[in-house]
Formats: sequence, structure tokens, C-alpha cells
Amino acid sequence: MNTSHVFRSHLMQQFMAAARTQSRPPLALIGVTSDESTTTSERNTNQQRNTHDVSSTRRTYNTGRLLSESESRTLSSLASMLSSSSEHRMFTSSSLSSDPLSTTSLDFQNMVKGRKTTSPFAVDTRDVTFWKDALDRAVACGVTAPNHKRTEPFRFKRLLAPSESTQQLAEIAFQVSLRKSSVEEAERKRHKWQQIPAFLVTLVDQGDSMVPEYQNDRYEPLPYVAPASELALEDYAAACAAVQNVLLSLHAEGIASKWATGPVIETPAFRHLVQARPQDRVVGIIMVGMPQITTPVGPRRRRRRHAIEEILQDL
Repeated sequence: MNTSHVFRSHLMQQFMAAARTQSRPPLALIGVTSDESTTTSERNTNQQRNTHDVSSTRRTYNTGRLLSESESRTLSSLASMLSSSSEHRMFTSSSLSSDPLSTTSLDFQNMVKGRKTTSPFAVDTRDVTFWKDALDRAVACGVTAPNHKRTEPFRFKRLLAPSESTQQLAEIAFQVSLRKSSVEEAERKRHKWQQIPAFLVTLVDQGDSMVPEYQNDRYEPLPYVAPASELALEDYAAACAAVQNVLLSLHAEGIASKWATGPVIETPAFRHLVQARPQDRVVGIIMVGMPQITTPVGPRRRRRRHAIEEILQDL
């Protein structure tokens, strides 16, 4: 079988275009290279402005040599594999021939898809410096989130354990839980929060006061206050984008996280702890720790699965 016949497949043409940009041929193409064809192939590819110098040595591909039977089988298997993989097609088939996605792009996209909320965390053996540096890097990513007119309305408050601040936070979690559950359940909540090595609270300036004039119970959640203007809504959206950047930065370093809201962050006691101003809305508290390396027991809850056509609509 001649390679010119094999490469009539549009998919294989795409694959070959991507392969030429790699520092060495993929396993499916080992044996299809030839030093004898370097001069001719380079002339052709230079005319097409499609060469890629990966080092002092160039690799080009001989499209005129007869493939062996084993090579033909390998290429046929590869074509079948690529044709049957919808996920691979989503990332590569539309763009390989003109502007191939780099390995870095695919790794990043897979990293984003792999992030998930984690709780509880593994027992922590790292020092405070580790968590401080990781959150420094995460917040540096968070502040790059898009925001209308570059208002940069979000701020972050960091709590590192063990400290008086994290002990007060665990006490707030206990008191809030105690108002709706048993003492035993509230104690479990306190213990759980005491084991978390780091927290990051996200605040956003909403312009108007978030705190009612009278509030007797420090552990009773405050009433909800809706965004009062379009700017306030846009700033809240920007803060949420900043939170996602933080979560992805942590995930990229193998650090687990959980973005939590709920009654704890809505109490006057919590607002006092994180020194929130009257105009500050608490977007959430990010719990940070190391993931547990265990085998999950029972069925795992999954996100809904849809084909991309069901979620993305062209207009």
C-alpha cells in the first residue's frame, strides 16, 4: 500500500500535519521517516512555510516509500481510533490542518475539566509557609479575572491554621450548626473545620450596606440583600470569575479545594472575623487542603452529561 493512498483520508492528513510539528515522530510513524528524503521534503515544506525546527536536527516524513504490512495496520488502527473518539475530535479535528493545538493547550483544557470540589481533605503534614505561598500564587491568578471598567472590586482574606482566627471560624461553624442540629452533629462540624489547613474568603464591594441596622444574634444569618445596581451585579460576577481562577490555580498544583457558601458566611460573627466592611458582600469561603488518596465507596455523583451540541448553539 502506497502512503499517498493512505493519506487520502482527511483525518490522516490532519494527523500528519500535526506530527510534523513534533520533535520526534509518534509511535505510529516510526519507520516512515527517512534521512534520504530530507532534502526533498525540506524544499517542499519550506515552500509551504510549514517547517518547524525543533533542534539542530530536522525530521521529515517520506510519503513515497511503500509501507510494510505492520505499518499499514498501525496507521489503519490509528485512523479508526481517532474517528471513533468524539472527545479527541472536539479538541483536534477542526484545527489540526491549519493551527494544531499544542500539548500545553490540551493539558490545560483537561486540567480544567478535571477540577472538582473536594471534601473532606487528607490529614495535613505541610507547614504554614506551603499554604501561604500556594494561596499567594492563587490570588495572583484570581486578580486577573475580567471586571467591568477595571474596577477590581474583589478582595481576599486568608486564614491559616493553626491560628486564633481558624479556631474562631470553627466556633462559628459550631454555633451555626447547633441552631439547626444536635450537639453531636455540631461538634463534628467544629472538628471538621478545625482540620482544614487554610481558608480564603472572597469579598466584593457592592456599594450599599449588606448589614441590617439591628441584629441581636451574632450567629443568626443575615437577610439576603440583592445587588442594587447593574454595576453591583457585574462586580459580583467578576468576583466569581476570580474565585474560579483561584480554584484552578490550586488544582494545577495538586491542591484540593471547596468553594462554600451558606449560613456560616452570612452571620455577623463571620463578617466581624474577616473584617468585612458594611458594603462588602461575602462571595464565599474557599476551603483548601490536600486530596484524600482513597477509593470512593458507593456511586459517585456526576455532572449531567450532554453532547456539546445540546449545550452550545450557533446563531
